Parts: sequence; C-alpha cells; structure tokens
Amino acid sequence: TLSMLPCDIAMLAQDNQLPLGRLDVHSLSQQSLMEMLIQGIDNKEKICVSVDEPADLEEWQGIKFNERGEVLKILQGDKGLEGMLDLQWIPLTVVDIVFGENTLFGSINLSALPESLKHVDLSMNGFEGEIDLCHLPSQLDYLWLFLNNLSGTLNLEHLPKSLRELNLHSNSFSGEVNLTCLPDSLETINISSNPISGPVDFTALPSNMQKIFLHKTNIEGNTDFSRLPDKLDMLHLMETNLSGTIDNESVWAIAYVLGSSITFVRK
Repeated sequence: TLSMLPCDIAMLAQDNQLPLGRLDVHSLSQQSLMEMLIQGIDNKEKICVSVDEPADLEEWQGIKFNERGEVLKILQGDKGLEGMLDLQWIPLTVVDIVFGENTLFGSINLSALPESLKHVDLSMNGFEGEIDLCHLPSQLDYLWLFLNNLSGTLNLEHLPKSLRELNLHSNSFSGEVNLTCLPDSLETINISSNPISGPVDFTALPSNMQKIFLHKTNIEGNTDFSRLPDKLDMLHLMETNLSGTIDNESVWAIAYVLGSSITFVRK
C-alpha cells in the first residue's frame, strides 16, 4: 500500500517549517522514499507493479537489499521508463543506482545524492541543465552521465578522492576544463563530444590515469605531452584544435590524434 502520498510529504514539510527539498530523509520510511523517488515516472508500474497501489518494496522490480532488508541497489537500466526522477529521495543505504538507457528528462541535482553512493549511472537519457560536480558523495567510484542533454561548465577541481571513472561524453558542456586537480584515484575520464574549449594542461594528471577521451571537442593550443602518466593506455584527441609533439614512442600506439595538429617525433 502507498505509505505516504506526495501531498502528505508536502504537509509534513510544512508542519516542520521546512522547504520540501530540505525534509529530513531520516524521518521517512524506505518505502516512502522510494515512492517519492519514482513519483515523476509515468510508467512506474514497471518498477512498483501498480501505479495506484504500489506493491510492498520487497516486491518491486530491480531492487536489491542488504542483510538488514534495506535498499542497497536500484537497478532500472533499459526498462523503457519515461518521466522524471527526484534524486533527493534516494534512501541513505543505497550504494548503486542505475537508470541508464531510459527516456527520463528534467534536471538532476547531484548535490542531493546520499553519501552512501558508490556507483551512479544516469546515462543515455534526456536529462538537461547544469550539474554540480563539487558536492558528490565522498565514496563515489564511478559517475556515468553520458549521452544526455546536460550543459554548463565543468568544475573538475573538487571530485571525490575515491572516483575512478567519470564519463560525461556526448552532452553540451562548454567552457574550459582544468585537469590539474583530478583525484589520484581517477583511471578514466571521458568528456569527449562536448563543445568544451580552451587550452588543456596534461602535465599534472593522476598517476593512476589509464584512459583519456577528449576527442571531438574545441580544446586548443600548443600542448606539453612530456609528462603523461606511465599507466596511460588510451589517449583520444582526434578532431580537436590541439597542437604539439609526442616524442615518447611508447605513447604512439595508444594516442589517437587524427584531425588535430599533434605530431609524433623521435627524440
């Protein structure tokens, strides 16, 4: 049965003199939180069985629980879901949330994500607007937001120290990006197919960096490639306005530079 209707949530927030978005999620059951999370999805019956009378949480599709019966994973990728998500209602026990490859839209408030989250996949949808990368969960391991309609600038200077993969390709992000303050943990960064611009500094990349995808962007300028990480095994810089020389022969096999002014030279 429906444990708390949206109007009940609003009344509770009003009684506590709190704006709706500031309601303490600790005061709500996990059933209520999950119902609020998917309230904006038009065909939510694909998750909660019935729109009018959502099933008990244990009967929902694509939900995994921990040994205490709390929601651990929300796995709703490629379900044909349509509508909107309200991320502020994610239960505080969730470590993995997947809504990739659906038809979801609207803005996404990443600063509302619970600290428990380690994996976030909202890729291949229609999400739009700007995103805040400065207040992500401190334990976040990967963030996939590729193939959406997201825009604005990218502040990469305050990413979680635990982050290993950041994939934002094929959106509409613009402006300059700073790669000199990335966390040491980061192994893969993909911000390709975005109209980002300006020069890029490759001299202070994380030592664990393995894959860099910056192709099909407007980044430009003569670039120093002399201090690339030893673990790097893929460097995609095709169709950019970068120039410069790569004289490390071990990098030649992993660097893709067609459509740029980067050249390979022997020392």
